[in-house]
Amino acid sequence: AKGQLVTLQKSHREQVVGLHLKHGIRDIGSWFAYDRPESENTLYNLLRHTARKQADLNWKALESDPTWKKVGANGKLIQKTERLYLKPLEFSPLK
Repeated sequence: AKGQLVTLQKSHREQVVGLHLKHGIRDIGSWFAYDRPESENTLYNLLRHTARKQADLNWKALESDPTWKKVGANGKLIQKTERLYLKPLEFSPLK
């Protein structure tokens, strides 16, 4: 949410990364954009799952976790989540 990036960053660092790990989601990296408008309201995460089908199970488990629900109850920090699943190419150093 606009004006909440510092709070979102703190929540992500202190709570979300651990919840991701608990449910098989690995954080590869997290970023803010340099340029507006995204720099005002967007957190980017690159996440890893062991398999595409496993990703759906991981997200379901995370979203039903009571601690995750409490994190969300602290205020509407996230307006929208977009998920894009990528397949690495054979020459990609990041697999």
